Amino acid sequence: MMKTIQFLFLLLILLASCSVSKKTMAPTSAAPRSTPGQVIHLKMPANMRGEVTVEPQVSSIETDQDGWLNITFPVLADTIFLVAGSASIQLSTWNWKPPYRYVVQPDGTIQRQWPWLEFRSKVPDTSYQPVLNLLCKSVYPGQAFINSDPVKMYETGVFFKSITLNEGINKIQAEVIAADGTSAAYEREVFYLKKDQTRQAFPLWIDSASIEPSADQVLLVEDIVRISFKGSKGQQASVKIRNRKEKISCSRKDFNDYSLYQVDLFLADFKKGKDYGLSLLLESTDGTTKVKPLKIDLDAHIRVQNEADFPLISVNKPGSILSYNLGPIRLGGPIIAEYDPWVILKSNGQIGEYFRVRLNPVETAFIHQDNIEVLPRPTVKPSYYITYTRAFSNENADVVVIPYPEPVPYAIYPEVEQGRIRISLYGVKTSSTWMVHKEGLQQIENLKWEQTTPDTYDLLIYLNNPKIWGYELVKNGNSLEFRLKHPPVLEINDDGQIKGLVVSIEAGHGGHNLGAVGLSGLLEKEVNLATALELEKICRQYGIEVVQIRTQDEYLTLSEKRSMVEASKAHLHVSIHANSGGGGNYLGASGVSTYYHNPFWADFAKIMYRHLRELPLKDYGVIGSFNYTVTRVASRPAILVEQAFLSQAEDEEKLASPEFRRQMAEKIFEGILDYVRYMVEK
Repeated sequence: MMKTIQFLFLLLILLASCSVSKKTMAPTSAAPRSTPGQVIHLKMPANMRGEVTVEPQVSSIETDQDGWLNITFPVLADTIFLVAGSASIQLSTWNWKPPYRYVVQPDGTIQRQWPWLEFRSKVPDTSYQPVLNLLCKSVYPGQAFINSDPVKMYETGVFFKSITLNEGINKIQAEVIAADGTSAAYEREVFYLKKDQTRQAFPLWIDSASIEPSADQVLLVEDIVRISFKGSKGQQASVKIRNRKEKISCSRKDFNDYSLYQVDLFLADFKKGKDYGLSLLLESTDGTTKVKPLKIDLDAHIRVQNEADFPLISVNKPGSILSYNLGPIRLGGPIIAEYDPWVILKSNGQIGEYFRVRLNPVETAFIHQDNIEVLPRPTVKPSYYITYTRAFSNENADVVVIPYPEPVPYAIYPEVEQGRIRISLYGVKTSSTWMVHKEGLQQIENLKWEQTTPDTYDLLIYLNNPKIWGYELVKNGNSLEFRLKHPPVLEINDDGQIKGLVVSIEAGHGGHNLGAVGLSGLLEKEVNLATALELEKICRQYGIEVVQIRTQDEYLTLSEKRSMVEASKAHLHVSIHANSGGGGNYLGASGVSTYYHNPFWADFAKIMYRHLRELPLKDYGVIGSFNYTVTRVASRPAILVEQAFLSQAEDEEKLASPEFRRQMAEKIFEGILDYVRYMVEK
């Protein structure tokens, strides 16, 4: 095919020569050269052609006869300012991809002008990795080539290939040929320097980022502190306790090029009220090698004190989270409860910025210092005897009234398999002789109690059916009221029409919170909103009232979104997102998935998933115990839908299609309809 235009962007990192020694080989250059990350080409709007001032500082600037402004920056800034006479434009460069060749519109937006081709994955000048996963984008449709090999171009315009690098200079070239024969190409050079990734044992080293504990700890005499760190493989490690002439040997586990060293410190031997510093000592086990030991003094200190010396603390912010532990967190930690400002807690430890809380003799929890205030002495720990509970029904809910004369901590545990909801009150003892059940209860079968520890009272609310529509626990004077919602009054026709149902829909992210960014640059916030609006349209066609949490591209905090859901009259809530993975595998993790937090909503997630799997998407699964704030609600069935993966080429191609998003919305609607039918079945 005769090419009428051959458009070639060449921004080469030229390697003038290579010097080779017996030990290493590295690229050298005769003179400093600009990198692709420093050079941009902008075609200016008509009202800004001529002399242009650029901020921040530039290395060079020139304008050609076609109106292209060619600028070289020492370092490309996140934002650049262009001024010509009285006209000015501000450009954000956060999502630019090399080669930086854009047409600037009068309103400050930028566009590519064919022929164009960009590298969407980072292509380094020098690589120490043997494989480069090259991701490119151009105009679809076209024939795409990487290093002369034909590759598939997706409808999003992306194409990619894994390139095995040879030691030294590697030419990386991509090309797209359009149907009319015109073409665009871009070429780079990468120097692959083979590097031994194995870290040698000598000189002795310790990975400072692996050291635990990393924060000061104030604990009880019965506590145990684990010291842990990674360091030179196969050596001898110990912990020195400063202010004490003691050295405690560590255990060792050997891995590929490091060892994990650990030891447990029993605090029973530590004097109370005294701060102890710790040092790590790593010594060579090779008796024939004279290696200087490595010693590191830890920033973290340990102090031991009596439980009576730890203060009472009071929650001072709404929605303060009480967690089981301080383990690694992904999308929300393991949460016991969320409190509003009135609960008083007994602390019995402090680790960094967190207070440890004693719930009972066997259970502890953690709360951040920003969510509490320390109470003055002689404040006493709240506790009381519970003598009765009563259950009755009103027009909206079955209600259980629980005496609450003291602000003790509490937690709600949904126990679907046992057909009950357990409310634990910490610091409460039983004197229960009255468990009142009034007539007219629709969903509560029975109330029982258990004294599980000397100061833990469990109220067990047994249900006559696990198909519930939500519940809440609110403080009302000197009582807690547990309100189990009655089923909504619905009219469901054979044609799918539902009268009386209200559904809340949340399009994830929004505004400056973009969410995931797809391979082609597709933004999750836009995909989510498009599907959410389609779902709203379908719901309204079938008589369902909709509460749309985000109706436009705006930023709302997760707490604001959840508050909007909680304040609404919605019977159900669906949060819509798009997934993303990593690792540079553009055909990696993919598929549709649903998520729930409260186990009572598991059936909602499973029923929804069955309908979503009718779409041409892979199986990613149903995920429980999911702590996303907006679906971490008990007040109504709430789930999250991850439509597909923006980081996977086939999934992203589907998500970019308005027709596919319409089909996704239809399947979500079918899942809602099926779940409602399931809930009203006798």
